[in-house]
Amino acid sequence: MNTESSHAIPEAEAALLLGPSAEEASGEVDAIYQATRKAFGFLPNAARLLATSPPLLAHHMRHIGYYSQHPTLGAPLLAFIRLLVSDRARCRYCVHMNAAMLMQAGISPEGIEAAREDPESAPLPARERALLGFALAAVSDPHAIGEHEMVQVRAQGWSDGEILDAVYHGASAVAVDIVLDTFNVPAD
Repeated sequence: MNTESSHAIPEAEAALLLGPSAEEASGEVDAIYQATRKAFGFLPNAARLLATSPPLLAHHMRHIGYYSQHPTLGAPLLAFIRLLVSDRARCRYCVHMNAAMLMQAGISPEGIEAAREDPESAPLPARERALLGFALAAVSDPHAIGEHEMVQVRAQGWSDGEILDAVYHGASAVAVDIVLDTFNVPAD
């Protein structure tokens, strides 16, 4: 799949920091690694980076667990939020990871690429595209969000808690993008 878009994503360099490998991990990190491998089928390099700080790794995994079990924000919507936030931030790791997740969810490479070019074309129900657009707008320019935007997204049937969860998820993706890019974490 072509994961390039109009946003140039820098080429990978050697990782500046990675935590222990699966073979080197022990204690809480080993337990988290095992759960992560069970969930993903492999140990993502992002988990290895965060394992440099075991409490941060545990916090991040709770965050992922919350969203993976979210009762109303589905996996494709959440992956599109992360993908498009990461595309704008030019985070190679997260663009590749989330594109792969979307393909596993049955989204075509063409659908993913179209959404990268125009989020309104994301292959999601209109209601979810509205929340996706709101989350992207909030992450891009939080000061541009006002009562009008809130009324529009609420009119799509989203509760305040769901709106907050979507925006928080997008904002969290920005933080992860910065951390992964700072330490040149290679894509899986």
